[in-house]
Amino acid sequence: MAPEKSRTITTGTLTGLSFMHKYRFLTVAQFAKIANFSNYHAADVLRSLERWGHIGYFGYTGIPGHGKTPKVYYMKRKGWEMLCSESPEFEELSSAFTEVSKETTWTPQMYHRLKIIDNMISLEIAIRLRPHITMVKAFLEYRMIKKGTTVARETTDFVSHEEVSENKLVPDAAFILENLETQKRRLYFLEMDMGTERIVSQSLRDNRHTLNTSFPSMTAT
Repeated sequence: MAPEKSRTITTGTLTGLSFMHKYRFLTVAQFAKIANFSNYHAADVLRSLERWGHIGYFGYTGIPGHGKTPKVYYMKRKGWEMLCSESPEFEELSSAFTEVSKETTWTPQMYHRLKIIDNMISLEIAIRLRPHITMVKAFLEYRMIKKGTTVARETTDFVSHEEVSENKLVPDAAFILENLETQKRRLYFLEMDMGTERIVSQSLRDNRHTLNTSFPSMTAT
């Protein structure tokens, strides 16, 4: 039996884990990009973290006609505790740990969610090159939070004071950027189209799930 590899945790690994917590899920390629690893090295690191019980994964299953789905990794409490112990400042700045359901499986919606994370990771890397810009907060539609007595998607908002379905706005993601030099902040919305959503409805009265109506609603807020 081959000896177990030594448990070496690098700065890049801690960075990757911190973003795994922030965005809840990361593929090998996403982890590699944010940690500045090669895909090969990232896959090796993730296998070790999974073997040590720090992270888990779902996906990597065959779908007839589509091949295998990618492995999607998520953090376990053991990984969260290790991250906090190695990066005390992370615990102060980050939100509390939330366990990913052990019943989580691959769904068609996951492709859309991973594309949202692709965009957010690219944004995070672009911010690194601009030290006067910082991301204050990121909101994702697939994360659920409690609002009053109900549970809603984290990005749920309304374009008027009347909170009815006709006024509801649920962008795929939203984020707040701050210019540290001017101390000004701005809210941005992200809407992801994978070619499966109607751009414009044929009916003037039907404005459900169309990008033609999503963007004006976002601008109105």
